[in-house]
Amino acid sequence: EEEQSTEVYDHWYYASLGASDLGRVDHKQTPDARQPALIRAAIQALPGEASEYHLTKFANGLFTRMSAVKPTVKFRYLTGGFEIVGDHSQAREARKLYDYYKDLVTEIKLTTRVDGSSNVGVGEPFGVFVELLHTPEIERESGGFGRYLQNQNNQGNFYYNYGRPLENYRDKFQESITAALSENFEVLSVTFQSEDVTSRAAKEFGWRVTPYAYVLLKSRGAQIDKIPSMKMDLDFLDTSGFVMLPIHSPALPIDASKSEPAGRPTSKLEITQTLDERQADKGKLVLEVKATAHGLVPPLDKLLDLKSGEFEIGEIDDRGVSISRFDPESSEPVVISERTCTVTLNGRTDLAALPTEFTFPGPKIEADKITYQRYNDADLDEVEQKVSLEKQYGDVKRPWLWGLLVIPAIALAGGAAWYMNRGRVKQSTASRFQVPAQVTPFSVLALLRNIQANDGLSTDMHRELAGSIQSLERHYFADTSVPAPDLRSVAESWVSKAR
Repeated sequence: EEEQSTEVYDHWYYASLGASDLGRVDHKQTPDARQPALIRAAIQALPGEASEYHLTKFANGLFTRMSAVKPTVKFRYLTGGFEIVGDHSQAREARKLYDYYKDLVTEIKLTTRVDGSSNVGVGEPFGVFVELLHTPEIERESGGFGRYLQNQNNQGNFYYNYGRPLENYRDKFQESITAALSENFEVLSVTFQSEDVTSRAAKEFGWRVTPYAYVLLKSRGAQIDKIPSMKMDLDFLDTSGFVMLPIHSPALPIDASKSEPAGRPTSKLEITQTLDERQADKGKLVLEVKATAHGLVPPLDKLLDLKSGEFEIGEIDDRGVSISRFDPESSEPVVISERTCTVTLNGRTDLAALPTEFTFPGPKIEADKITYQRYNDADLDEVEQKVSLEKQYGDVKRPWLWGLLVIPAIALAGGAAWYMNRGRVKQSTASRFQVPAQVTPFSVLALLRNIQANDGLSTDMHRELAGSIQSLERHYFADTSVPAPDLRSVAESWVSKAR
């Protein structure tokens, strides 16, 4: 009897938690929830008094082994252990501890809510508030929740964690939710409340709420319909040292399918516009826009009316919305955000006159304060909404200038045409009868007969022409003793006379 042991069942149970050595079981391992029932059935199947003996010994060791259990798995360890031993009397001390853990997890909850509408769309940032909902009793017992807003291992601050090891609580939470959300969301930032945050009354009677963090997200697709559960580890002192209890938020339904997401709640909007003419030599007029607000500052196209009749919008550098901090003076949790944009304006090339003034764009939504300023060298001067430009931008459209350029061109073309036509007229007059290219008796006689038949010569000239024709015919076709005439001279003479 003295050699009987529960060792085989002990290691069986440890293995079901994640490792056969109890000291190596941690929160990263996934337990097998089927095994505790099988272990209980195996113990109960032992013959005679051996069943009760082993069950008693296992129940007694459930509490004595607690010192070897890591704080992050104590609750899991006791939950499975009581599936095996039930309400056995030898597990009284373990039962007290287990009931204490169960009370803790029922008195504190992790809650999430979207900042504004659940219609979040795709590609547009939206925020989620993370809060602790708890009873006043557990807040007193834990000493408040300010330590979960600390990175205690960072140098520069001294922290005391009431007997617990120092922990970077903020980093741990951010790593946890990034792992949980990164598949469907881009986690842009996590902004935490200040360490001295205090709780406030919740809507539910007997409960209080402690604002914890603001998570800025961007959906990765229109098919996403919920924000997964987030997890936070809370640690408490107990009789075995301290325990770390994970609390989970319920999944949060959203709608990312809308092409135009709902606007985020915004108040106390302040806009500062700065005009910069220092790139005028490149034809650029630069407008810097910085906006701050309670809530999320909307995108630039929803913030300002950028239409300008005398300038074209070039590049727009929108650095996106960023969260600076929680507003410490607000009665309700609200974040302060800012957005910085740079708009490059180019002068148009079809203006009737170069612009001499610039009017700062007006807001599309109500703003509590709008400031207009411009660079004066390296300094900034506050100005009115409409200011005089110090440089010139764009080009003027000058149709009259084109007219001045066209008129000389037309005149030149007309003169050239006149000259060419004059030449052609003269040539036409001079070239009415042409000296044959090949001067022969036949070609010259043909020329002379053509002149005789078609030119209005005087009677004397006709008789002279007839004499020239007869002289040529007699020499070449009748009496070769007659002296030969100069054919080219004859042809040129009559062409000249026939003009």
